[in-house]
Amino acid sequence: MLLRHSPHPTTYDRILIASGFFVREAGLKSERYLVSAHFYCMRRWLLVYAIIEASGRQYKVEEGMTLFTERQNGKESGDEIVFDRVILVHNGQEPIVGKPYVDGAKVVGKVVSHGRDKKVLVVKFSPRKNFDRVNGHRQWFTEVSIEKIDTGVK
Repeated sequence: MLLRHSPHPTTYDRILIASGFFVREAGLKSERYLVSAHFYCMRRWLLVYAIIEASGRQYKVEEGMTLFTERQNGKESGDEIVFDRVILVHNGQEPIVGKPYVDGAKVVGKVVSHGRDKKVLVVKFSPRKNFDRVNGHRQWFTEVSIEKIDTGVK
């Protein structure tokens, strides 16, 4: 029996529905909602992602996503880039945590482009001293398309 009877099941109800229990008691309007609830629950368990370290920052990446990192010097558009500093890999079933990095794990991507971010104004101001400075700064970035996450486990 579900915890509550409403047209919008809770996360616990979705897990019960996805696992095949209490489908009749769910009281859902259509089978389409049942399939979407099943997909919602299964996506969380089948998701493959990694946390990588690049240019002193940490990023959570998934296959097929676009990542904007600090500018990667020496790489041109179309070049393959390999991130081997993988802190955590979730292979869809259980996370693999490195100490400090996961052995054999790597994330392979492709450099899409280089560019500069929006302008940020840096203002220095001192009242009653006739002092003000306004400087602009645009940060360089590299756009990387993540192609493959290799967990390093066989």
